[in-house]
Amino acid sequence: MDLTEADPRLPAVSVTLPRLGFLILVLATWTSPTHADGVAVDPYPELTTVPYFLSPGHRNITTSIGQTAYLHCRVALLGDKAQVSWIRKRDLHVLSSGMVVFASDQRFQVIHPEKSENWTLQIKYAQLRDSGVYECQVNTAPKLSMSYILNVVESRSIILGPEYVKAGSTINLTCIINQVNMPGKVSM
Repeated sequence: MDLTEADPRLPAVSVTLPRLGFLILVLATWTSPTHADGVAVDPYPELTTVPYFLSPGHRNITTSIGQTAYLHCRVALLGDKAQVSWIRKRDLHVLSSGMVVFASDQRFQVIHPEKSENWTLQIKYAQLRDSGVYECQVNTAPKLSMSYILNVVESRSIILGPEYVKAGSTINLTCIINQVNMPGKVSM
């Protein structure tokens, strides 16, 4: 239907309603850019009044058995009513809501400095069973969520050197570690 048919006093307009709907759809799509990892980017964050995720950094974390794993979730404009929660996807266990930790396992803790946008899930003494997907959620309507993958691996090392040595001899030992770029210490 042409808009001029409704009232002959209106100037002639050639825009039809379906085209207008298409234009709105194109504009809405154009103003919602995303990072390469699919996280929405607010082009005008200073105008936003609802919580949103800041650039998450690493979302695929690898640690060794026995080390401490850190999953960093950054949420801006959380306000007084919204809460950040951590969920373990394997069993849909709610690990925390705000600073309250529901996990009976004392290795799980939430680190949130006062007035900070950082909500870090800390898992001490990581075990192979801790590997999997964890989700940082904000209880807005609709719910905001961001997934993190934790890989807990077993580090192994081999020490090469002579089997027997004479007292007072100089020896050369070589330590070969199978995990590259892992946090932690090598001590002898």
